[in-house]
Amino acid sequence: MVVTPLSLMTPISAIGPEQGSFRIIVPTFDPNLQKFNVGSAVQKLDQSIVLSNFVTAFPTTNLDC
Repeated sequence: MVVTPLSLMTPISAIGPEQGSFRIIVPTFDPNLQKFNVGSAVQKLDQSIVLSNFVTAFPTTNLDC
């Protein structure tokens, strides 16, 4: 995850996440100034993207989905 501009980084292979899952590595940010939700999303037929399930991201943590 990249905070500015808000985006996902290019995927990399890593040891740790379960097979078939993906890991979001949350960078350092000030949670008093910014709030982020992270999780899984779906792309609709009209190409819009909707988070289908999510949790609040905490700085410098990993989220395995």
